[in-house]
Amino acid sequence: MIRSACHGSAVNFSDFCLGMVLANVNRVTLRNFEFAWPDIQIASVATVVAIGGNGTAGYTYDVSIPDLNAAQMPRMIAGITAWDRSADHFDLDNPNDDVSYGDGIDSGTPLRCVGPPQQNINIKECTVKDVPSYGVQFKVGQAVLLRYYSFATAISASGNDITLDHITFKNLIGSDYAYAQGRGLHVTHAVLTRLPGKPVSAVGGGSLLTNVGGDVVVDNSSIGYQCDDAFDMNTTIVRFTPTPVTNGTPMNTLTFDASTPTLLPWPQSNVTQAGDVIGFFDNAMAFTGAVVVQSVSMPTSGGNPVLTLDRPVDAKLAASGFIAGDLTGSAGARYLIDHNVFAFNRARALLLQTPYGWVDQNTFVGQTLKEVYLLASQYWGEGPGA
Repeated sequence: MIRSACHGSAVNFSDFCLGMVLANVNRVTLRNFEFAWPDIQIASVATVVAIGGNGTAGYTYDVSIPDLNAAQMPRMIAGITAWDRSADHFDLDNPNDDVSYGDGIDSGTPLRCVGPPQQNINIKECTVKDVPSYGVQFKVGQAVLLRYYSFATAISASGNDITLDHITFKNLIGSDYAYAQGRGLHVTHAVLTRLPGKPVSAVGGGSLLTNVGGDVVVDNSSIGYQCDDAFDMNTTIVRFTPTPVTNGTPMNTLTFDASTPTLLPWPQSNVTQAGDVIGFFDNAMAFTGAVVVQSVSMPTSGGNPVLTLDRPVDAKLAASGFIAGDLTGSAGARYLIDHNVFAFNRARALLLQTPYGWVDQNTFVGQTLKEVYLLASQYWGEGPGA
Protein backbone atom coordinates (compact mmCIF):
# COMPACT_ATOMS: atom_id res chain seq x y z
CA MET A 1 0.00 0.00 0.00
CA ILE A 2 1.18 3.54 -0.81
CA ARG A 3 -0.07 6.44 1.30
CA SER A 4 0.86 10.03 0.60
CA ALA A 5 -0.36 12.58 3.15
CA CYS A 6 0.84 16.15 2.74
CA HIS A 7 -0.97 18.59 5.01
CA GLY A 8 -1.82 21.66 2.98
CA SER A 9 0.49 20.76 0.09
CA ALA A 10 -0.35 22.46 -3.20
CA VAL A 11 0.30 20.99 -6.63
CA ASN A 12 0.21 24.03 -8.92
CA PHE A 13 0.50 23.37 -12.65
CA SER A 14 1.97 26.22 -14.64
CA ASP A 15 1.34 24.98 -18.20
CA PHE A 16 -1.06 22.85 -20.18
CA CYS A 17 0.13 19.53 -18.78
CA LEU A 18 -2.05 16.50 -18.17
CA GLY A 19 -2.09 16.62 -14.36
CA MET A 20 -1.20 13.69 -12.10
CA VAL A 21 -1.50 10.20 -13.60
CA LEU A 22 -1.90 7.13 -11.38
CA ALA A 23 -1.68 4.31 -13.92
CA ASN A 24 -2.63 0.75 -12.94
CA VAL A 25 -1.90 1.30 -9.26
CA ASN A 26 -3.08 -0.75 -6.30
CA ARG A 27 -3.94 0.38 -2.76
CA VAL A 28 -2.92 4.03 -3.10
CA THR A 29 -4.14 6.88 -0.89
CA LEU A 30 -3.70 10.60 -1.58
CA ARG A 31 -4.58 12.84 1.35
CA ASN A 32 -4.51 16.61 2.00
CA PHE A 33 -3.50 17.91 -1.42
CA GLU A 34 -4.63 20.93 -3.42
CA PHE A 35 -4.50 20.85 -7.23
CA ALA A 36 -4.80 23.98 -9.38
CA TRP A 37 -3.70 25.85 -12.49
CA PRO A 38 -3.67 29.14 -10.54
CA ASP A 39 -1.98 31.40 -13.10
CA ILE A 40 -4.02 30.44 -16.16
CA GLN A 41 -7.15 32.37 -17.03
CA ILE A 42 -9.72 29.65 -17.63
CA ALA A 43 -12.86 31.74 -18.21
CA SER A 44 -14.35 35.23 -18.45
CA VAL A 45 -17.76 36.74 -17.89
CA ALA A 46 -18.44 38.71 -21.08
CA THR A 47 -21.30 40.57 -22.78
CA VAL A 48 -22.94 39.96 -26.14
CA VAL A 49 -22.81 43.29 -27.99
CA ALA A 50 -24.21 42.32 -31.42
CA ILE A 51 -25.84 39.39 -33.21
CA GLY A 52 -25.99 38.45 -36.87
CA GLY A 53 -26.95 35.68 -39.26
CA ASN A 54 -30.33 34.02 -39.54
CA GLY A 55 -32.00 30.79 -38.58
CA THR A 56 -31.25 29.16 -41.94
CA ALA A 57 -27.53 29.85 -42.15
CA GLY A 58 -27.04 29.96 -38.38
CA TYR A 59 -26.44 32.83 -36.02
CA THR A 60 -23.31 34.74 -35.06
CA TYR A 61 -22.57 37.05 -32.19
CA ASP A 62 -20.02 39.66 -31.14
CA VAL A 63 -18.84 39.50 -27.56
CA SER A 64 -17.01 42.03 -25.39
CA ILE A 65 -14.53 40.56 -22.90
CA PRO A 66 -13.47 42.94 -20.10
CA ASP A 67 -10.60 41.13 -18.42
CA LEU A 68 -8.15 39.46 -20.81
CA ASN A 69 -4.49 39.49 -19.84
CA ALA A 70 -2.01 39.66 -22.72
CA ALA A 71 0.52 37.55 -20.78
CA GLN A 72 -1.83 34.56 -20.83
CA MET A 73 -3.97 35.34 -23.87
CA PRO A 74 -6.16 32.38 -24.88
CA ARG A 75 -6.07 31.52 -28.58
CA MET A 76 -9.56 30.07 -28.75
CA ILE A 77 -12.97 30.00 -27.16
CA ALA A 78 -13.82 26.44 -26.06
CA GLY A 79 -17.43 27.17 -25.12
CA ILE A 80 -20.01 29.76 -24.15
CA THR A 81 -22.92 29.54 -21.68
CA ALA A 82 -25.49 32.07 -20.53
CA TRP A 83 -24.49 33.65 -17.19
CA ASP A 84 -26.47 35.36 -14.44
CA ARG A 85 -24.25 38.33 -13.64
CA SER A 86 -26.16 39.51 -10.58
CA ALA A 87 -26.29 36.06 -8.97
CA ASP A 88 -22.74 35.16 -10.08
CA HIS A 89 -23.55 31.73 -11.46
CA PHE A 90 -24.86 30.09 -14.63
CA ASP A 91 -28.16 31.45 -15.93
CA LEU A 92 -30.75 28.98 -14.68
CA ASP A 93 -33.50 30.53 -16.83
CA ASN A 94 -31.65 30.08 -20.15
CA PRO A 95 -29.71 26.79 -19.82
CA ASN A 96 -29.90 26.05 -23.55
CA ASP A 97 -28.06 29.24 -24.47
CA ASP A 98 -24.92 27.17 -24.65
CA VAL A 99 -22.39 26.22 -27.36
CA SER A 100 -19.27 24.05 -27.14
CA TYR A 101 -16.49 24.47 -29.71
CA GLY A 102 -13.57 22.26 -28.64
CA ASP A 103 -10.82 21.86 -26.06
CA GLY A 104 -9.26 25.30 -26.51
CA ILE A 105 -5.88 23.79 -27.36
CA ASP A 106 -6.32 21.87 -30.61
CA SER A 107 -9.89 22.87 -31.40
CA GLY A 108 -12.24 25.75 -30.76
CA THR A 109 -13.39 28.99 -32.35
CA PRO A 110 -10.61 31.59 -32.76
CA LEU A 111 -10.33 34.40 -30.22
CA ARG A 112 -9.25 37.42 -32.30
CA CYS A 113 -9.58 40.82 -30.70
CA VAL A 114 -10.59 43.84 -32.71
CA GLY A 115 -10.10 47.45 -31.67
CA PRO A 116 -7.48 50.21 -31.57
CA PRO A 117 -3.87 48.99 -31.85
CA GLN A 118 -2.98 50.12 -28.32
CA GLN A 119 -5.37 47.54 -26.90
CA ASN A 120 -3.08 44.79 -28.13
CA ILE A 121 -0.15 45.99 -25.99
CA ASN A 122 -1.65 45.16 -22.62
CA ILE A 123 -5.17 43.94 -23.30
CA LYS A 124 -7.72 44.57 -20.60
CA GLU A 125 -10.76 44.64 -22.87
CA CYS A 126 -11.37 42.82 -26.13
CA THR A 127 -14.20 42.44 -28.63
CA VAL A 128 -14.45 39.26 -30.70
CA LYS A 129 -16.69 39.48 -33.77
CA ASP A 130 -18.77 37.05 -35.81
CA VAL A 131 -18.51 34.05 -33.51
CA PRO A 132 -20.75 31.23 -34.81
CA SER A 133 -23.45 29.98 -32.45
CA TYR A 134 -24.80 27.08 -34.55
CA GLY A 135 -28.46 27.92 -34.10
CA VAL A 136 -28.37 29.37 -30.58
CA GLN A 137 -29.68 32.91 -30.68
CA PHE A 138 -28.00 34.98 -27.99
CA LYS A 139 -29.35 38.43 -27.15
CA VAL A 140 -27.63 41.79 -27.21
CA GLY A 141 -26.72 42.73 -23.65
CA GLN A 142 -26.78 39.13 -22.46
CA ALA A 143 -24.08 38.08 -19.99
CA VAL A 144 -22.22 34.92 -20.97
CA LEU A 145 -19.43 32.81 -19.58
CA LEU A 146 -16.63 32.14 -22.04
CA ARG A 147 -14.70 28.95 -21.36
CA TYR A 148 -11.20 28.98 -22.80
CA TYR A 149 -10.19 25.35 -22.24
CA SER A 150 -11.54 21.84 -21.73
CA PHE A 151 -8.29 20.00 -21.76
CA ALA A 152 -6.71 18.16 -18.84
CA THR A 153 -7.65 16.25 -15.71
CA ALA A 154 -6.02 17.03 -12.37
CA ILE A 155 -5.92 13.36 -11.29
CA SER A 156 -6.31 10.48 -13.76
CA ALA A 157 -6.34 7.05 -12.11
CA SER A 158 -6.69 3.41 -13.02
CA GLY A 159 -6.22 0.33 -10.88
CA ASN A 160 -7.64 -0.97 -7.64
CA ASP A 161 -8.39 0.40 -4.18
CA ILE A 162 -7.59 4.09 -4.66
CA THR A 163 -8.53 6.72 -2.07
CA LEU A 164 -8.69 10.48 -2.57
CA ASP A 165 -9.10 12.02 0.88
CA HIS A 166 -9.41 15.75 1.58
CA ILE A 167 -8.36 16.79 -1.93
CA THR A 168 -9.14 20.36 -3.02
CA PHE A 169 -9.39 21.36 -6.68
CA LYS A 170 -9.34 24.96 -7.93
CA ASN A 171 -9.14 26.78 -11.28
CA LEU A 172 -8.85 23.67 -13.44
CA ILE A 173 -8.25 23.78 -17.20
CA GLY A 174 -10.28 20.59 -17.43
CA SER A 175 -11.79 18.30 -14.81
CA ASP A 176 -10.99 17.25 -11.26
CA TYR A 177 -10.54 13.46 -11.40
CA ALA A 178 -11.13 10.51 -13.70
CA TYR A 179 -11.09 6.79 -12.96
CA ALA A 180 -11.16 3.88 -15.41
CA GLN A 181 -10.34 0.18 -15.72
CA GLY A 182 -10.26 -0.93 -12.11
CA ARG A 183 -12.26 -1.70 -9.00
CA GLY A 184 -12.35 0.23 -5.76
CA LEU A 185 -12.39 4.04 -5.55
CA HIS A 186 -13.16 6.12 -2.44
CA VAL A 187 -13.45 9.89 -2.79
CA THR A 188 -14.12 11.57 0.54
CA HIS A 189 -14.12 15.20 1.68
CA ALA A 190 -13.14 16.41 -1.79
CA VAL A 191 -13.79 20.06 -2.66
CA LEU A 192 -14.05 21.66 -6.08
CA THR A 193 -14.28 25.41 -5.66
CA ARG A 194 -13.47 28.75 -7.28
CA LEU A 195 -10.39 30.87 -6.74
CA PRO A 196 -11.28 34.28 -5.26
CA GLY A 197 -12.68 36.59 -7.94
CA LYS A 198 -13.03 33.83 -10.56
CA PRO A 199 -16.42 32.84 -11.99
CA VAL A 200 -15.99 29.04 -12.15
CA SER A 201 -13.89 26.28 -10.62
CA ALA A 202 -13.23 24.08 -13.66
CA VAL A 203 -13.90 24.44 -17.37
CA GLY A 204 -13.79 20.83 -18.56
CA GLY A 205 -16.04 17.87 -17.97
CA GLY A 206 -16.81 16.71 -14.44
CA SER A 207 -15.57 13.69 -12.54
CA LEU A 208 -15.62 10.84 -15.06
CA LEU A 209 -15.76 7.16 -14.11
CA THR A 210 -15.95 4.85 -17.08
CA ASN A 211 -15.55 1.08 -17.46
CA VAL A 212 -15.07 0.60 -13.72
CA GLY A 213 -15.57 -2.79 -12.11
CA GLY A 214 -17.34 -1.33 -9.09
CA ASP A 215 -16.89 -0.68 -5.37
CA VAL A 216 -17.05 3.11 -5.71
CA VAL A 217 -17.83 5.43 -2.80
CA VAL A 218 -18.12 9.22 -3.09
CA ASP A 219 -19.09 10.91 0.16
CA ASN A 220 -18.93 14.12 2.18
CA SER A 221 -17.68 16.15 -0.78
CA SER A 222 -18.60 19.52 -2.27
CA ILE A 223 -18.60 20.09 -6.03
CA GLY A 224 -19.45 23.58 -7.24
CA TYR A 225 -19.28 25.84 -10.31
CA GLN A 226 -18.17 23.04 -12.63
CA CYS A 227 -18.67 23.60 -16.37
CA ASP A 228 -20.14 20.22 -17.27
CA ASP A 229 -21.88 17.24 -15.64
CA ALA A 230 -20.36 17.26 -12.17
CA PHE A 231 -20.21 13.45 -11.89
CA ASP A 232 -20.54 11.03 -14.81
CA MET A 233 -20.39 7.27 -14.27
CA ASN A 234 -20.90 5.07 -17.29
CA THR A 235 -20.12 1.80 -19.03
CA THR A 236 -19.10 1.57 -22.67
CA ILE A 237 -21.77 0.02 -24.86
CA VAL A 238 -21.04 -1.07 -28.43
CA ARG A 239 -23.38 -1.22 -31.40
CA PHE A 240 -23.07 -4.20 -33.79
CA THR A 241 -24.59 -4.11 -37.27
CA PRO A 242 -24.89 -6.96 -39.81
CA THR A 243 -23.32 -4.80 -42.52
CA PRO A 244 -20.98 -1.78 -42.33
CA VAL A 245 -22.72 1.53 -41.67
CA THR A 246 -21.67 5.14 -41.47
CA ASN A 247 -21.49 6.11 -37.80
CA GLY A 248 -22.17 9.77 -37.06
CA THR A 249 -21.97 9.46 -33.26
CA PRO A 250 -19.20 8.87 -30.69
CA MET A 251 -20.62 5.40 -29.99
CA ASN A 252 -18.39 2.49 -31.07
CA THR A 253 -20.09 0.79 -34.03
CA LEU A 254 -18.65 -2.50 -35.32
CA THR A 255 -19.76 -5.06 -37.91
CA PHE A 256 -20.72 -8.50 -36.65
CA ASP A 257 -20.04 -11.46 -38.95
CA ALA A 258 -22.92 -13.92 -38.45
CA SER A 259 -20.91 -16.69 -40.16
CA THR A 260 -18.67 -16.83 -37.07
CA PRO A 261 -21.33 -16.37 -34.35
CA THR A 262 -19.03 -17.09 -31.38
CA LEU A 263 -16.45 -14.44 -32.38
CA LEU A 264 -17.17 -10.87 -31.31
CA PRO A 265 -14.90 -7.94 -32.20
CA TRP A 266 -14.44 -5.55 -29.30
CA PRO A 267 -13.06 -2.00 -28.89
CA GLN A 268 -9.43 -2.09 -27.83
CA SER A 269 -9.94 0.75 -25.34
CA ASN A 270 -12.52 -1.27 -23.37
CA VAL A 271 -10.32 -3.86 -21.67
CA THR A 272 -12.08 -7.24 -21.43
CA GLN A 273 -10.76 -10.57 -20.19
CA ALA A 274 -11.72 -14.23 -20.08
CA GLY A 275 -14.58 -14.84 -17.67
CA ASP A 276 -16.28 -11.49 -18.23
CA VAL A 277 -20.02 -11.56 -18.87
CA ILE A 278 -21.15 -9.70 -21.99
CA GLY A 279 -24.75 -8.54 -21.93
CA PHE A 280 -26.78 -8.29 -25.13
CA PHE A 281 -29.52 -5.72 -25.79
CA ASP A 282 -31.73 -5.10 -28.78
CA ASN A 283 -31.71 -1.75 -30.57
CA ALA A 284 -34.26 -0.39 -28.10
CA MET A 285 -31.92 -1.33 -25.21
CA ALA A 286 -34.12 -4.22 -24.00
CA PHE A 287 -32.00 -6.94 -22.38
CA THR A 288 -31.95 -10.16 -24.43
CA GLY A 289 -29.35 -12.35 -22.76
CA ALA A 290 -25.69 -12.80 -21.89
CA VAL A 291 -22.61 -14.81 -22.81
CA VAL A 292 -19.28 -15.49 -21.13
CA VAL A 293 -15.93 -14.59 -22.69
CA GLN A 294 -13.81 -17.71 -23.15
CA SER A 295 -10.70 -15.97 -24.50
CA VAL A 296 -9.44 -12.68 -25.94
CA SER A 297 -7.15 -12.62 -28.97
CA MET A 298 -5.48 -9.95 -31.07
CA PRO A 299 -5.61 -10.35 -34.87
CA THR A 300 -2.16 -10.67 -36.44
CA SER A 301 -3.14 -7.93 -38.88
CA GLY A 302 -3.89 -5.54 -36.01
CA GLY A 303 -7.13 -3.80 -35.17
CA ASN A 304 -9.63 -4.58 -32.47
CA PRO A 305 -9.34 -7.66 -30.24
CA VAL A 306 -11.73 -10.57 -30.81
CA LEU A 307 -13.69 -12.21 -28.00
CA THR A 308 -14.43 -15.93 -28.21
CA LEU A 309 -17.82 -16.52 -26.57
CA ASP A 310 -19.10 -19.60 -24.77
CA ARG A 311 -22.08 -19.79 -27.12
CA PRO A 312 -23.15 -18.19 -30.40
CA VAL A 313 -24.99 -14.91 -30.75
CA ASP A 314 -28.65 -15.56 -31.52
CA ALA A 315 -29.23 -15.57 -35.29
CA LYS A 316 -32.22 -13.21 -35.15
CA LEU A 317 -30.28 -10.76 -32.99
CA ALA A 318 -27.33 -10.92 -35.37
CA ALA A 319 -29.60 -10.24 -38.35
CA SER A 320 -31.26 -7.19 -36.81
CA GLY A 321 -28.19 -5.77 -35.10
CA PHE A 322 -27.67 -5.43 -31.36
CA ILE A 323 -25.92 -3.58 -28.54
CA ALA A 324 -23.49 -5.16 -26.08
CA GLY A 325 -21.74 -4.18 -22.85
CA ASP A 326 -19.25 -5.83 -20.50
CA LEU A 327 -21.27 -6.47 -17.33
CA THR A 328 -18.31 -7.77 -15.31
CA GLY A 329 -15.27 -5.61 -15.86
CA SER A 330 -17.01 -2.31 -16.46
CA ALA A 331 -20.54 -2.30 -15.10
CA GLY A 332 -19.79 -0.21 -12.03
CA ALA A 333 -21.61 -2.56 -9.67
CA ARG A 334 -21.90 -1.50 -6.04
CA TYR A 335 -21.50 2.26 -5.88
CA LEU A 336 -22.53 4.63 -3.12
CA ILE A 337 -22.93 8.40 -3.48
CA ASP A 338 -24.02 10.06 -0.26
CA HIS A 339 -23.80 13.24 1.83
CA ASN A 340 -22.39 15.39 -0.97
CA VAL A 341 -23.22 18.93 -2.07
CA PHE A 342 -23.59 19.82 -5.76
CA ALA A 343 -23.95 23.57 -6.31
CA PHE A 344 -24.38 25.71 -9.45
CA ASN A 345 -22.90 23.29 -11.95
CA ARG A 346 -23.55 23.46 -15.69
CA ALA A 347 -25.70 20.58 -16.97
CA ARG A 348 -26.36 17.69 -14.55
CA ALA A 349 -25.04 17.02 -11.06
CA LEU A 350 -25.14 13.21 -11.31
CA LEU A 351 -25.18 11.50 -14.70
CA LEU A 352 -25.53 7.82 -13.84
CA GLN A 353 -25.48 5.36 -16.73
CA THR A 354 -24.53 2.43 -14.53
CA PRO A 355 -26.69 -0.05 -12.57
CA TYR A 356 -26.48 -1.26 -8.98
CA GLY A 357 -25.94 1.88 -6.92
CA TRP A 358 -27.29 3.79 -3.93
CA VAL A 359 -27.64 7.60 -4.00
CA ASP A 360 -28.71 9.09 -0.69
CA GLN A 361 -28.61 12.25 1.44
CA ASN A 362 -27.12 14.55 -1.21
CA THR A 363 -27.86 18.27 -1.56
CA PHE A 364 -28.47 19.86 -4.96
CA VAL A 365 -28.79 23.56 -5.74
CA GLY A 366 -28.62 25.47 -9.00
CA GLN A 367 -27.72 22.90 -11.67
CA THR A 368 -28.66 24.23 -15.11
CA LEU A 369 -30.27 20.90 -16.07
CA LYS A 370 -31.23 17.82 -14.04
CA GLU A 371 -29.99 17.06 -10.54
CA VAL A 372 -29.87 13.30 -11.23
CA TYR A 373 -30.12 11.81 -14.70
CA LEU A 374 -30.35 8.04 -15.23
CA LEU A 375 -30.19 6.69 -18.76
CA ALA A 376 -28.33 4.73 -21.40
CA SER A 377 -27.08 6.95 -24.21
CA GLN A 378 -26.97 5.43 -27.66
CA TYR A 379 -25.44 8.65 -28.92
CA TRP A 380 -22.41 8.62 -26.63
CA GLY A 381 -22.29 4.84 -26.32
CA GLU A 382 -22.71 4.94 -22.55
CA GLY A 383 -24.86 2.60 -20.45
CA PRO A 384 -26.56 0.22 -19.73
CA GLY A 385 -28.68 2.58 -17.71
CA ALA A 386 -29.23 2.52 -13.97
